[in-house]
Amino acid sequence: GTFVNLELLEEGYARFYLDKQNILYQDELVEAALSAQEDFSGLWGSCGEDQFDGKCLIKGNVDRLGKKYYHLPGDKYYSQTKVNLLKEDQWLCTIEEAEAKNFHRAIQ
Repeated sequence: GTFVNLELLEEGYARFYLDKQNILYQDELVEAALSAQEDFSGLWGSCGEDQFDGKCLIKGNVDRLGKKYYHLPGDKYYSQTKVNLLKEDQWLCTIEEAEAKNFHRAIQ
């Protein structure tokens, strides 16, 4: 048995999306996703703060009230903002993608 979801996340070929109902392997999946991001594996090879090229650098955050905000590089709180996959935060590649997912621009 291969755990396909885990393998895809480990190699950086998938993004983690929080499923509040199916949490059995959630910690393991989050760890795999974060490891791939930190190593810039797979799709993260063109993303992340260390490789600024205009791709996948937008930080999408969901606050404790469920409101969605995005932060662009250079915005006031960008460097302090963390992407926490367990809170439904996301790395986003374009402003259009952020807005299509109902994120709004944070205070600059």
